Amino acid sequence: MDAIFDLVLIIIKLAVVGGGLLLVMHMLKSKKFNGVKNDIQNLQAKVSQLRLALKGKVKRKANVFRSQFKGPLVEGDILDSSLRELGDNSFENGQHFQDYFDLSRKLVNHLLAESAGDAAPQFSVENNFMSSDFKTEMDIIRIIKEMCDLSAKINNKIDEHNRINPGQKLARVESLVFPSMSEVTRMFESNELSTKTSAEPVVKVS
Repeated sequence: MDAIFDLVLIIIKLAVVGGGLLLVMHMLKSKKFNGVKNDIQNLQAKVSQLRLALKGKVKRKANVFRSQFKGPLVEGDILDSSLRELGDNSFENGQHFQDYFDLSRKLVNHLLAESAGDAAPQFSVENNFMSSDFKTEMDIIRIIKEMCDLSAKINNKIDEHNRINPGQKLARVESLVFPSMSEVTRMFESNELSTKTSAEPVVKVS
């Protein structure tokens, strides 16, 4: 009888210990899950802040373009509408980013056609989407690059989480991928290299 009683006590103790371990494991998993969600939310908040900054920079660019056209533009005509469309871009997905580059190129072409034979603004054939405000253009490029990098980082975190937790999958965000992304990367890397080179100390050889 005592042996049976001892066995029951052992089973109860094992059940309590096992239950405790399961509870601890569940709490740790839940904490990790919430930690990943918080990380993702923080990254998404940063993307939202960058999007607001980008909209401000692009509105400024639209005003630079507007100031370069001859005479006042007629409200509602193709140029006025294009400039408004450029300034109102919401930058929510990859197509919006591509629209920004396509519309910028269209406006540059209009400026070049209007200035034919005159002292035309200096536009680079390679960077044929840029206004004459180089600082604003590089600010835009840097913001776009960071938004795209953060978007990829968010989806990498989501994919990693979903592999580990197939029963608690998180939805991926829309990747910011578009054809002109290669232009962004090229200009960003070129500017970074230029900045790094100009910052290097000059070594004098005696």
